[in-house]
Amino acid sequence: FLTANNNLRRRRGTKMGVVVNKIHPEYVSGGCNHSAHALDADYSQNVIVYASNKNVFELHISSGGVATILGDGVGAGGSDAKERHHEAPVTCVKIVEKKNVSDNENNTNAVIVLSADASGTVIAWEAVAEKEDARKRKWIPRANNEHSFGPITQIAAKRETSDSVIVATVAADDYVRLWNLNVTNWTMEQVGEKAFPSQHRPMCVDVSDRISSTTTTTTITTPSSSSSRFVAVGCADGTTRVYAVDTKAATDFEFITELVGHDDWVRDAKFQSLTSDSESDSNMTLYLATCSQDKNARVWKIVIRNDTLGESESTNTRLPFETLAAPPRPPSEVLGGARVDFQLEALLCGHEDWVFTCAWRPLSENSDNPVPSSLHQQLLTASADRSVNLWSPSMNDEADSMGTSLWFSLASLGEAGENCLGYRGASFYGRNCFIAHSQSGALHAWEFIEELQSWESLPVNSGHTDKIRALVWDNDGRYFLTGSEDHTTRLIGYWNEDACRNTNRIQTPKGWREIARPQTHGHAISCLAFVPPPKNRQSGQTSSNDSQNSQNSSKSSQSFISGSSEKALRAFRAPRVFWERTKIGNMNVDNVDVLIVSGEGAAEASALGLSNKGVHNTNNNNNENVDANVELLQEELSKANLDVKHGGTIVEEYLATNTLWPETSKLYGHGDDVFSVAAHPSGKLLASGAKGTKESTAEILLWEHNETHNDWRMVESLLGPTLTAVALEFSNDGGTLIVASRDRHACVFTRISDDSKDLSEGWLLTNRFKAHAREMYDLAFLNDSLFITVGRDKKVNVWQINASSSSSSSEEEMKPSWSSDSACSSAPTCVSVLNDVTFATGHENGSIKIWTRKGKDDDDDEDSVKWSVAGDIPNAHRAEVTKVAFKPSSSEIVLATCGADHVTRVYRITEL
Repeated sequence: FLTANNNLRRRRGTKMGVVVNKIHPEYVSGGCNHSAHALDADYSQNVIVYASNKNVFELHISSGGVATILGDGVGAGGSDAKERHHEAPVTCVKIVEKKNVSDNENNTNAVIVLSADASGTVIAWEAVAEKEDARKRKWIPRANNEHSFGPITQIAAKRETSDSVIVATVAADDYVRLWNLNVTNWTMEQVGEKAFPSQHRPMCVDVSDRISSTTTTTTITTPSSSSSRFVAVGCADGTTRVYAVDTKAATDFEFITELVGHDDWVRDAKFQSLTSDSESDSNMTLYLATCSQDKNARVWKIVIRNDTLGESESTNTRLPFETLAAPPRPPSEVLGGARVDFQLEALLCGHEDWVFTCAWRPLSENSDNPVPSSLHQQLLTASADRSVNLWSPSMNDEADSMGTSLWFSLASLGEAGENCLGYRGASFYGRNCFIAHSQSGALHAWEFIEELQSWESLPVNSGHTDKIRALVWDNDGRYFLTGSEDHTTRLIGYWNEDACRNTNRIQTPKGWREIARPQTHGHAISCLAFVPPPKNRQSGQTSSNDSQNSQNSSKSSQSFISGSSEKALRAFRAPRVFWERTKIGNMNVDNVDVLIVSGEGAAEASALGLSNKGVHNTNNNNNENVDANVELLQEELSKANLDVKHGGTIVEEYLATNTLWPETSKLYGHGDDVFSVAAHPSGKLLASGAKGTKESTAEILLWEHNETHNDWRMVESLLGPTLTAVALEFSNDGGTLIVASRDRHACVFTRISDDSKDLSEGWLLTNRFKAHAREMYDLAFLNDSLFITVGRDKKVNVWQINASSSSSSSEEEMKPSWSSDSACSSAPTCVSVLNDVTFATGHENGSIKIWTRKGKDDDDDEDSVKWSVAGDIPNAHRAEVTKVAFKPSSSEIVLATCGADHVTRVYRITEL
């Protein structure tokens, strides 16, 4: 993207800012919401969608699980931008099925997705092909139906005609409502509702295909003149109530029957219609599957009988005990006098915990590839027992005299590890593939490989499920690390498929993706810092041992420090299996072979899950036999390493269990939760701050690395902030430490000692000044003499360090060298510097601004320069942007961002 001239002007010290040409979104991730119906898939339309906080993601599983956000970029800068998207967490999504109707109907092929949220809003999204590339599509929010019925727990939809969709919703006010979505003018009109008493609280709903009733036959059909349908409602008392409705006549819900059998909440209900293969049989059979918290699923057969048939003929098709003990059910007025019979087809026992969802195999994958009739009755169930089961009835020749078949489990897939807390939902995607989401927000996909006759896991994009608080880049820019309140850290790097070609197995495609999950913790992660590698440590005189180690060291960071809602910091070091993974992915890590044979092989979580213990420790610190160790690498790799048969594939099961980093030490010293941490450029010193309400508790602690014991020890306490230190940063030369505090003041600590070995000595508070009128949020160094602060007063200020000030008690009245004044309509929450003339800020409204410096080239006149916005991303996040960070040490401009909407993004910026 960049020319040689562009590279030259991006060096530190230049006065030319970045001229933004275009901002390309390259990566986006977010974990799935915990609700059971937050995922849906439709292979015939090539759509997989899932809910992530207030967003709806489309998952492209054919390209390695890469995701995009529905409505991304739509309404950017418009006054109705917020009205176009959800303002509350999305609870359920539904893909409107595609029907085969006449070609002269305009909206037949429109791909429509419905989403509902906790505020009661329903949004209809339409997929529109992009002008630049017809193979790509963007999603436009067409209809926005807002009401105050409370959170919507499930949404169901069926095509009424090519121009309308019948939609059913279940809300927290114990009502089931029917809506008519007009896809011509994109309006939603309520056509019916049913109130339920508290003892029959509705939990789920589904709508059957349309029912056509005549004097000679009763069938289930595609859209026609009839508009009669069944509506099944699963209730909290364990019953499933079935109603008949006429969606065009807007009739009341006609009660058909109550299905009794479950002992606990019915969590899902799904219809499936099957056409009889016999030409002489005039009956159409419906199947209704229900699943419950009683750990079971049930399959009910619904037979619609024409009331004009003779009584003797009708009786012959009934069960013997029904003719003696059960009077025939009254005919249905909505169904034109037809009678409806219900039979329990199967009781599916096999799960050991709650069953949340059930899904029938679709009747067709696409118009040219119908699913064989023998597969129509396959059912997929997802349970909290960490398994997804595929059920199927026995063959026709094994059915009993009444046509009832024995159902059995064809496959049971899932995780056996403690990291998976159970599955919340699952859906078919094609003939040999299905996808599920778990309680932890992870996505799982499996595909049956015919050549291998086995189920294989697919690489699927996932992400955080809570607010992301921290984001830091590796020193060499090969990967970055994010930390979230979901108690995990995730390492994301650029995976190159060229180095992991294996035609026999599923592969991980090229691009940005999560390649490790170094820390799974019992506390919310609040801050992170990568420790610079030994080669970049600037500590004055270098010993002979340090010189020898630097020859075999790497530019990439090998360890990081994390702080969370506890009083201790934790230090982690990359294991051997991580470096092997970067080699397989061709991530161009410097001296990766040396890193592979050093340190511990892998890590495993302790019983309580609070620490990562290193395993397979080689204790090999001698680099003389590096070549020999590399040759024996394959024999030494632990079970946590990538197996050859996987071909380098990164799947959720592997990430969750085998990518931990061993914890090397804990840093105790703070009296409250750790809030911020920063690493010295030498890699031998840390600074950290914790929550505090006075100067003694808001102190800044300095930690020095002990090479002998390979741990960190507290060596100094710096006083200055009077409230929590929200951000810390060392200057590039390592001589200055800036602290931003909630007391609206910035503290400048300067090291006045000449001792190059002991970096912890000589730190003095040289200045403390009020930087903002309201709370400070973040800061960053532009160069060794200028730094930036952002605060709640909606200002971005640039300050010049006053080197002449040396009194620790001084609190001078300082004026910024430059202030954004009224340039920010929303408060900036974070800042990152590309070079000394370009930086980026994230804002409370989810936008990101890129600032570039314009002014004189003379370094002596700092007051004449100004910064202006060179690029803007209005709707980068749906909530507060918590961190922005430019990729370091790179000839290309890459910006990583994260926010309170649980989303992580990567942008590539091109210049003019």
